Amino acid sequence: GWVSMGTESGTRSIPVWPHQRYAEVFATGEWADTKAESIDMKAWLERWLPGMSSDGTHVAVFPVIEPTGRGVVVSPEQLRLDLEKELEQYE
Repeated sequence: GWVSMGTESGTRSIPVWPHQRYAEVFATGEWADTKAESIDMKAWLERWLPGMSSDGTHVAVFPVIEPTGRGVVVSPEQLRLDLEKELEQYE
């Protein structure tokens, strides 16, 4: 399975990083035995984000260990819009 994290308000999110190395640095404590995996951008946009939206799961974008460990928590819909806007610059 995939790791998830929660906020004080009970919002569940899946943490993501722009590169495997960042995920590996974060994998400490209860996540020490986890392995970073890449997700293809097309699969992320077409399957993952819609699925997370259906499940009510948010995305913790680039969480870091200090100070909160949470990163920026956004809805899958907002992240999809942001990523598509950014990707337009490279087409």
